Amino acid sequence: MAKEHDWLPSNHAEFYKILHLVYNYISKSEVRLRLGLGPETSIGGGGGGGIGRSADGVENDKAEPAKVDHNSKADTPANPHTGQAITWGEWFDTVFKPDMDEFDALYAKVTEPSEKTPVVFAAFKRMRKKVDSNMRKLYKGVIRYNVNITDEDLVEMHLPVISNHRTFSVVPDSYPVGHPKPSFEKIVDIAYVDSETNRKSKPKGVHGAEVVWAILNTPPIDQTELLHSTFATASPCRLVFKGEDRGKTLFFALRWENNRADKGPWSPIQSIVIP
Repeated sequence: MAKEHDWLPSNHAEFYKILHLVYNYISKSEVRLRLGLGPETSIGGGGGGGIGRSADGVENDKAEPAKVDHNSKADTPANPHTGQAITWGEWFDTVFKPDMDEFDALYAKVTEPSEKTPVVFAAFKRMRKKVDSNMRKLYKGVIRYNVNITDEDLVEMHLPVISNHRTFSVVPDSYPVGHPKPSFEKIVDIAYVDSETNRKSKPKGVHGAEVVWAILNTPPIDQTELLHSTFATASPCRLVFKGEDRGKTLFFALRWENNRADKGPWSPIQSIVIP
């Protein structure tokens, strides 16, 4: 059985995707109130009072948050400047959101080769670690034990559905072996087979293959440098590039993901020249 924290991807591109899915969904006024976060607050402002405006533009002048018992085991959120205890809604607006904005700005730089300097990448990794911690804190304190969270909420945020019943789900221990080939100009098709069976059929319980990739001048050290991500439920996986990418080297890796979002090991990194 996979550990609970496996829902948070290690790949930067997939993490970026989950981060925004969770933030955009929880920022909806109806969801905020249902989860007990109250109307949107501003930095230095109080939570739960006055007129607030959520990310979807709805005024909440008299709206009251639902009475929710958040996880008592989670650390009580605090104002990063004063150290005083604040509500989860205030923490979401004044800590989670600003850190996410800074992460977004650095992510934009590291995905642009001309701006990806060692200093920028080091700052990006530090901020990634901080935002990763924020995501786990949000999950533990607001999502995981919240009685008002539904399976539909979790699906919308691409988080694993939590069941009170024990279910048997095999975590993949094999990986997809990629067989890339140039298809047409600017197009690369990556066919894949299972590393154990050497067959195109996916292992039992597997939903599809996560494919991470990047165009680089030198081979990457590991999969964390492959900042782009896509998901394929059938072989081959087709990647389409710009004309300016022709003749450059594409590096990629794959791994299986089962129906409960448990992920298997990465394949070795492979490469092909973009036609």
